Amino acid sequence: MRDRVKAKSLQASRLDKLDGVDGVPAKHAKDGWLCVLGWQIGIASIAFLAGGQIQGLAILNNTSYVPERWHGTLLVIAVATFSILFNTLLTHKLPLIQSVVLLLHIFGFFAVFITMWFLGPRSSSKEVFGSFQDNAGWGSVGLSVLIGQLSPIFSLLGADAATHVSEELNDASHILPRAMIWTVNSSLGFLMLVTFCFCLGDVDSAIPSPTGQPHIQIMYSAAHSVPGATALAFITTIMAVFGCVNNVATCSRVAL
Repeated sequence: MRDRVKAKSLQASRLDKLDGVDGVPAKHAKDGWLCVLGWQIGIASIAFLAGGQIQGLAILNNTSYVPERWHGTLLVIAVATFSILFNTLLTHKLPLIQSVVLLLHIFGFFAVFITMWFLGPRSSSKEVFGSFQDNAGWGSVGLSVLIGQLSPIFSLLGADAATHVSEELNDASHILPRAMIWTVNSSLGFLMLVTFCFCLGDVDSAIPSPTGQPHIQIMYSAAHSVPGATALAFITTIMAVFGCVNNVATCSRVAL
């Protein structure tokens, strides 16, 4: 509690100092609202990812299902609405749910990792590290690589989320930086990247997957069964849904 009061007092003193500088308060307000707007847009982007994965699981489990674009839109709205309602009605349960999802993330990593290596197809080291393809049709492997960086960069967005709830932490100066570094989790992320590269299988069948989600097709190729692929993909879907919940929580703190 003492650290929280100290953090709030520090923020207030900084704002008081800014008030004495000509032109800074207006700029400060604009920057703040741009930050809030950025986090609100982030809600839509993460809800879009989660909604697409849910629709992909529906296609995987029901071959007679005909996906429509408006189905995906409704799923995006549903995920965003769930995230907002969760932060409105169950905000006191957020630390508990985050702990549960963290455990699911850890055990889910090993579930996917082990399944991919033991059951999935295997590519040679020459194919993984020595073969480059322009599967998106950009006309240049170099250009395709540069554009392809958008996806991994997107996964690192929101690394500053924890800083916006620092006043709710005890000993934030010690815990917060370490939590942010562990969140990036480059070691496990690199292991999963190498795993998918070696166990990708046929690229031409994974990218144009009927599910619309290449990672679901890759998991299906590894598990060789719909229930197995559903279980593995369900883990990533839950991560995406509660990633949206956390995004809403951060957005609400930024707005305050």
